[in-house]
Amino acid sequence: MFAGALRAEWIKLTTIRSHFVLAIVAVAFSFLVVLLTANAASDFDFATGEDLADLVVGVGLVTIMLLAVVSVLATTGEFTYNTLRPTFAAIPNRWSALAAKLVINVVTNMVLTAITVIVGWVGASAILDRSTITLSDGGARGQLMALVLLSGLLSMLGMALAMLMRNSAAAIAILLLWPFVVESLLAGFFSVLGQEGLVKFLPYIAGFRMVNLFDEGSDTSDLLSPTVGGIYFACVVIGLWLLGA
Repeated sequence: MFAGALRAEWIKLTTIRSHFVLAIVAVAFSFLVVLLTANAASDFDFATGEDLADLVVGVGLVTIMLLAVVSVLATTGEFTYNTLRPTFAAIPNRWSALAAKLVINVVTNMVLTAITVIVGWVGASAILDRSTITLSDGGARGQLMALVLLSGLLSMLGMALAMLMRNSAAAIAILLLWPFVVESLLAGFFSVLGQEGLVKFLPYIAGFRMVNLFDEGSDTSDLLSPTVGGIYFACVVIGLWLLGA
C-alpha cells in the first residue's frame, strides 16, 4: 500500500510542468553562479575549502528555498484541483498518504541539493585549480552536508505551510518573506527592547545556523550552535507539519 502511495506521489510530482521547470531553474542557478564566481575569482579569493564551501552554501540557500516552493506547489495543488478525495479513497489511511508525499518531496529535494553541491564543488575546484582546496579543510564537509539536510527540512516546512494555508500564494509568501523580512523586523524589535537573547529562537535564524550562517564577522555567542539550531528548527518544522496534517 505504501509503495503504491509513493509511486502515485512521484507521478504527481514529476508530471506537472511547473514543478519540473522550477526545479531545473533552482539547480541551474546554483551551477551558473558558483562556476561564474569561481571563474572570476582572483588569486587571493577562495584560498581554502572553507571559503569555497561558503560560496556553495551561500548560493545553495537560494536553491533550497526555490525547491521548497516546489513542495508548496505540489501540496497546494491537491487542494486547488481537489485531488485529495480520490487519493484518500484509494489510500484510506490518511497518514500513509501524507507520509508518502512527504518522503517523495523531501528525498527529491535533498537529492537535487546534493547534486547541486557536488557539481558546484567539483566544477569550482577544477576552475580554481588550487591544492589548498579540500573537503577536509575546516568545517567544509559538514557545512555542505548540513545544506542537504536543511533542504529536506525546508521541503517539509513548505508542505506544512501548504497544508495549513491551503493556498499557494499565501504559503509561498510566508515561506519566503518570513526569513528575510519578518525575522529581520523581529530581531530589530527585540534589540530595541533589550531582549537580544530571543533572536536565537527565531526559527529561520536557528535553522540557518546549521550551515554556519552568521559566522563571518559576527558575534555568534548569542546564537544557537549549528547542531542545536538544527535540532530546534527541525522540532518547529515537524510541529507545523503535524499541525497541518
